[in-house]
Order: sequence, then structure tokens, then C-alpha cells
Amino acid sequence: MSKYFHAWNCVFEGLPKPFWNLYRNFSDLKYAWEKADIRELELKGLRGPYKTAFEKLRKSGEPFKHFDDFQKNNIQAIDFKDKQYPKNLRNLNNHLPPAILYIKGNLPQGYTYLSIVGTRTMTPYGEQVTTHLLSKLADYKICIVSGLARGIDTIAHINALKNNLPTISVLGYGIYNVPFYVNNLSDQITENGALISEYPPHLQAQKYYFPLRNRIISGISKATLVVEAGKKSGALITAQYALDQGRDVMAIPGNIYQEKSLGTNRIINQSSANLVANIKDILSILGINKLHEPTTKIKSIKQKNIMEALSKRSLSKSQLIEKTNMSAQDINIALTELEIEQYIDKNRAGNYYISC
Repeated sequence: MSKYFHAWNCVFEGLPKPFWNLYRNFSDLKYAWEKADIRELELKGLRGPYKTAFEKLRKSGEPFKHFDDFQKNNIQAIDFKDKQYPKNLRNLNNHLPPAILYIKGNLPQGYTYLSIVGTRTMTPYGEQVTTHLLSKLADYKICIVSGLARGIDTIAHINALKNNLPTISVLGYGIYNVPFYVNNLSDQITENGALISEYPPHLQAQKYYFPLRNRIISGISKATLVVEAGKKSGALITAQYALDQGRDVMAIPGNIYQEKSLGTNRIINQSSANLVANIKDILSILGINKLHEPTTKIKSIKQKNIMEALSKRSLSKSQLIEKTNMSAQDINIALTELEIEQYIDKNRAGNYYISC
């Protein structure tokens, strides 16, 4: 049956609305493809460019030729009626589920899925926070979901792999059209996770594909974490999908003067997203109990130097720079990491750092 889901998906170029409109009238997709009269199909909604595409594809048989090639290209085609279809995607509330998923690799089993999304034009702060949080998530059975776009998405995938976490990339185009600049990364992802798409593998990216695929990123995940997002960031579309689907949303607060933090700060302020200040906030939202302490709590020498300096008394940032002989940039990075992990805090006046 999957090959007929695929054939009709080629007609509709991966768009769920026209597919499900047809399916409501023809639950037997094989009959609709092979035996239904074209006038019967027209009466049931197959019109315009979709009618033209259907007539061309039925005559050429191209969809079935594509389907026969999937196995040799290590691609699975899992339709909505298949038992292997992800349960989380079956019910997306007011949003239509993908009719069929094309998967290269394997969907990790027994893991909690967490989507991490953000701006394509990330700041050093966004990269730093994403890298740090993923290093801390390495102790848990969490699978990282993102979109393989430039910026936060790519950093999330890279650091998931770096920390031996499985990762899934949801594509806004067919699997055969992965951009050349992420070819190596996509190969690594399929070794420890999967590339998935609702678009037939041969289809190239279209601008309107990306917002639509975001419902899959949020829908397959238990929660979505937005790291950095401007006013009109696509990451906010993913966050809204998650809310509509009844999933949890989290966000990293950012600099009030930084444009890339306007979106995240706003959804926190509107109570649309839970504020994430440390790794414990993420684990709490995911409902994961801390099974064991990391073998090494403080990993870097810079962090250790700061903790040693603060073990005796509270110090200001300038005093820490003097005592540790570190640059202001290194101090700022290490202090942020230690604050996120709640190893240090500030006094009430906010002028001095103290050890927790």
C-alpha cells in the first residue's frame, strides 16, 4: 500500500491538504490510481494542476520506478497506516499529519525526543548555550530533533553527535536534495539517527515547504526548546505548532538588546514558553529523573579556576579576572556555563559571584 501513498504524494508534491482531501473520498488509493475514471476523480476534488500531474504520472509510471529505487538507496517509505509510523505524529490536533514519511537511517527507540530550534543567523551566545546544554544532556536517553538548517539547527545536530546522542533531521525537501554543505553531517546523522521528510525524495526545496515541515519537528517531539529567535524567526512557527499540538515549549532567555533574543524573550514573557535557566529545567519539563551524576561535574580548567577562587569568598568579575589571570571573554563564557549549571550564583545586589 505504501507505493500508492507515495504515488499520490508525488501528485500532490508532498502537500498534506490535497492528499487528505482525496483520501477522504478514496480510502482505497490503489483503486483511485488504477481504476477510477478521471471524471470520477474530478468530482471528488482532483482538479487543476493536480489532475494534470496525475494523468502524466499515471501514464509514465514514474512514482513506482522511484519506489523501486528506495531500497537500494537505504530509504524506507512508511505510510500513515503502517504500524511503524511514529505514534506522536498520528494526532497533531488541528494540523494534518504527513501522509507518508521517507526515512533514511532509523528512528531511535526508547528515547525521549527533544526538538532544538533557533535562528539561522545565530550569535556566539546561541552557539555557546546550545553546545553547553547538549554536553549536559549526554547522560540521558534523549534524541535531538532539528531541521538541518544553518545556525542553531546545525549546531544542535553537530553537538548531539559529538556527545553520542542520536539525532533526527526533519527536511524541508526530498532526501536526495540535501545541500552539499551538510552532506557529511547528514551522513553522520543517518549512522546514529535519521533523516526524515514528507516530501518525495526527488523534490527540491520550495520556500513554503519549510514552515510546513516545522509541524513534524514539534509533533514528533515531547517538547521543543527555542534557543534564539528574532521577531519573525521560523523557530517561533515551530513553537506555535508545538503549543497547538499540546506539546511543551521551552526557551532560552537572551540579551534584551540583541535582536536574536526578541522572539525568545517575548514567548517567555507571554507565558507561551517555560524559561530554561539550566539543565534541570529541561529535565523537569521532559519528566526525566536524574539517574546519576556526571563523572566529572566541572570539565574545563577555566571553570575549575573560577570555582577554586570562589571557594574562599565571593568575588566580582574584575576580581575573578585578576585572580585567575583569564581574559574578560573567557571569564564571561565560563561564568555563563557555571550559572546555567547552578554551580555559582550572584549576590542580591548582583555585583559578586558566589559558589552554590
